[in-house]
Amino acid sequence: MDAYIWNSRHLVCYFTFIIPLLLLLTLLVKSLSSNGANHLLQDVFETDWNVLLKVETWVQAFAQSLYGTGLCFGAYITLGSFNKRNNNVFGDGLLIIVIHTALSALGFVTLSAMLGIFKSKFSIPSSVVLTDDAIGDSASKFFPRFGISFATCCIGFVASLGYASQAGFYASQLMMKFIDLLCPWTLLAFELFAVAWLYCAHLLARDTSRLISNKPSKFLLFPFFELLYILPAVPVFIIVIKMWNYNFRDILKDNQASPWMELVGWSVSTVILLPIIIGMLYCTVKTCIHGPGFTVWEKFKYTILSPMRYEVPKIVSVPRYSSTAPGYVLLPHAPLAEPEQFNDIYSDRQQTRVSKI
Repeated sequence: MDAYIWNSRHLVCYFTFIIPLLLLLTLLVKSLSSNGANHLLQDVFETDWNVLLKVETWVQAFAQSLYGTGLCFGAYITLGSFNKRNNNVFGDGLLIIVIHTALSALGFVTLSAMLGIFKSKFSIPSSVVLTDDAIGDSASKFFPRFGISFATCCIGFVASLGYASQAGFYASQLMMKFIDLLCPWTLLAFELFAVAWLYCAHLLARDTSRLISNKPSKFLLFPFFELLYILPAVPVFIIVIKMWNYNFRDILKDNQASPWMELVGWSVSTVILLPIIIGMLYCTVKTCIHGPGFTVWEKFKYTILSPMRYEVPKIVSVPRYSSTAPGYVLLPHAPLAEPEQFNDIYSDRQQTRVSKI
């Protein structure tokens, strides 16, 4: 029974992907066939295209791409570790981009059609419908707040008690805004810097090219890896723009916000980033004390070099029989028998041993 469950674990993906996709398609057909579905779609595509010239628009676009793809959170690395060695990662990358674009467009059309129905039914202007949490604030007045809050507290138990109080809205906004302000972009900057400069993007491209047998894919893939050298500047630039436009009053949109709330927000975002700083300091101090090298400078230089390229076992093609072996083999019990010499390769120890039969 355990073996059957373990071998059929991949079947869960069919349920977790196909069922939500079918529900989304059903909701799309239902929303498009209702009255007023095209009202908001017309307003969206008749927008001011000059907004694309603003930096804030592209910052929000990068943020949506970051959260939509789950980049820098280890999702792609975890899924990619299950691939076969001869898997075409370049083709998978293009396939992920196409599928993600199609699903994003599908979700956008479905949501716009649903909001268009709300707009036509309740006579709400488009500027109000497109505002953050406009529909949620209006719809919450039609439901018993105490019942919803009580159910949420029971499900979430202690973790959700604070968010169900009067300060819950401010607490959730405080956490989300401050975490989005600094944390994901810092994680992305560190990850891109470690891959591009510590391990070296050129070596990563060379390692990946060994896994791809298709020559056109190799030709198209190599320039993308070279761009990794300048990609760490993108999240750093976004952090600078966010800090330049930072205003605590705009985060909570409340003139009665206390100064201690800003301190709590910065403390939360700092605590999330502390493991990275502590890990870097620990590895640096440990390598400077016990690392290879004679001087402190030699040990410190080893801290910024990735040991992955040296830890990968390299298979050396060594002939089994040595040059001193005779051209014929005698039986061991023969009186004139001579021992035959050959080489055994132990890949775990990376050494050669001369053995005798």
